[in-house]
Formats: sequence, structure tokens, C-alpha cells
Amino acid sequence: YGPKGIRVNTVSPGPVRTGLWDRPGGYSEAIAREFDMETETAIEHFCRNVRLLPLGRIGQPEDVANMILLLASDVTGEITGADIPIVDSLKTS
Repeated sequence: YGPKGIRVNTVSPGPVRTGLWDRPGGYSEAIAREFDMETETAIEHFCRNVRLLPLGRIGQPEDVANMILLLASDVTGEITGADIPIVDSLKTS
């Protein structure tokens, strides 16, 4: 579709701290129970030691939205066929 001026890119987020994490009974509570830690300590442990997230934190919805805005802008007008990982894991298995 490039010759028709259509660019196709994808954004592949890792864990993103949405309501699924923070609602009652959400991922945050489950992780805290699993590791028998306070919620934020358990999330930090999960990010750094389990998922091996490069930045050591869970992404925010704005992280994903900002990358989509960037890819949709004229600034990246020559990028097509790319997959952009956001807050992705270093873990390979």
C-alpha cells in the first residue's frame, strides 16, 4: 500500500497500567497476593525481576497513545512496516 501513500505500522505494548491493574480484584492485587508483598512493592518486583522490563516499570496509557500519535504524524512520514514495542520485556521465554 506504500505506493498509494498508505503507511502501516503497529504498536505492541507490554504491560500498561490501566483499570485492569488498579480496580478492586485487578492484576495489582493478584500480584501482591502472589508475592506476599505490599501492592507497589509487588508490582516493582514483577517489573524488575519477573518480566525484566527495561525501564523497571509498567507503562502508562499515555506512553502508548504518544507513540501512536508520533507514528501518525508527518514527522515519521517515511516509516512503514514497523512494529514498535512499548514497555516490552527483555525476557525471551
